[in-house]
Amino acid sequence: MVRGSLATLREPAVAASTAATVLAVLVLLGLVLGVDRYSLWTDEATTGLLMRLGINELALHLATMRGSESTQPLYYFLLWPWVRAIGDSGATLRLPSIIFSLTVALVLRDTLRSLGLSDTVAAVGSASFLALPAVIWYSLEARPYALIMLCCGLHIREALHCACASSAHVRRLALLTLAIALAFPVAGVAALLSLGVLIRSRPGCVWPTGPRRPPAMWLSIGVLAVAALIVVWSAVTSGEIAVPRGRSGFDSLGYALYELVLGRSIGFSVVEMRRVGSIIGLEGLIAGGVGHVLVASSLAICFAFIALAGIRGLRPRHDSVALLVTLPWLATALLFGLYAVATGFPLLGRHLIFALPALVITLVLGLSRSSRYTAFAAVLLVWIAGTLCFAGLFSDERYAKEDFRTVARVVSQCQLRPDEIFYVAYPSGFEYYGVVGTRTSLSQGLELVQSMNGRRAALVVDTSRFDPQGTLDEETQRALGLYRLDVPSLTMLSTVPLDRCDVS
Repeated sequence: MVRGSLATLREPAVAASTAATVLAVLVLLGLVLGVDRYSLWTDEATTGLLMRLGINELALHLATMRGSESTQPLYYFLLWPWVRAIGDSGATLRLPSIIFSLTVALVLRDTLRSLGLSDTVAAVGSASFLALPAVIWYSLEARPYALIMLCCGLHIREALHCACASSAHVRRLALLTLAIALAFPVAGVAALLSLGVLIRSRPGCVWPTGPRRPPAMWLSIGVLAVAALIVVWSAVTSGEIAVPRGRSGFDSLGYALYELVLGRSIGFSVVEMRRVGSIIGLEGLIAGGVGHVLVASSLAICFAFIALAGIRGLRPRHDSVALLVTLPWLATALLFGLYAVATGFPLLGRHLIFALPALVITLVLGLSRSSRYTAFAAVLLVWIAGTLCFAGLFSDERYAKEDFRTVARVVSQCQLRPDEIFYVAYPSGFEYYGVVGTRTSLSQGLELVQSMNGRRAALVVDTSRFDPQGTLDEETQRALGLYRLDVPSLTMLSTVPLDRCDVS
């Protein structure tokens, strides 16, 4: 009789775990199917170009280039041998991000179990992480963001093991801290802060006690010192963090939260946001698409409900160990946001993505104590958001960025020579896809094409970045004898019909 009752209790838990696993597999299938749907955009093309360098050239480039998360070496040094073994196609460059995101979910599952949560809660929580729009978006980019989340998730898991164990683990934590500093220095600040809080509150569990430290501990101290130096050096030399651009701080923070919550794939696209000047042009966005505003705001309210329910379910005394480990990450993200508000730093969602594993762990822990209906509603809302995210990515070209791949195909089909191609855009996308031309300004490019007198020529303009006011639209309406082809974010203006090239 008792065995029958236990079996009855286990059945819903097994069903929930099975459903979570099936949904996670579906997300991964969707990511794999979408890995080559769109052309590489500008930043991804930069990744592709870096992977074509020799290892010495790559190291020199990263050491001398100014930037923030784009120039940290860990991601590129891990991707370099992968590309040498598999190739440097767009799909190949993006696939590691999917692998990293899957690994983050597995790490979160183990972390949630270590906090005493049931296998069912751990399975559902980690699978729901994969359904977050921000995770889906960054899992399909050939950029370091998924790796950053993985490093942070591993650090949190190791820190929790340290806090709950009776033996020292500072060596592994030191190495993970160094890895995070090499992946994204702002996250390195959070890792150092988390380690410092842990050592101060539970010194015996993390740091060996006694009059003499073993040699391994001095090595760990050296590793942590190197990590700290990397963080300081990056803050001093970074072209973005060290030299803010004076943008409206609240506009910058609002845009970052928009990206982080909705993953650039629900509501308005990146291209639409560029053209109106980010959140500054909210009135124009609303006028152009009320339906998108309603969808985005509704989901934002839903995520606010999830966050509130998760926070309300926390028990500070009972959850002291979990909060001890996760709060430094959340505090660092908050301080970075305040820095953006105070200085006008152009904050983006990717700058705060490092705090997402800590946030998910904290909210899942709180939701595990909520009512069954509240927890079910939270999970359902996350998966609705994930479904909408996939629907946007697969069915709506608004969410494509710069379509360099199509431009390269047209150039090849029309057999346009380098001296016949002019472009107003960042060059990396053209270089990655093998398009050679002359970079120019919009006004000069229009003059060059209009003065060709029947000779073949094409002008490619990234309208979202370099023509948000629609100058090209006005000029092409006045110009006669020019042909136009529009692809996501790029417009080709030519003296020959690009959809039916005469290549005889």
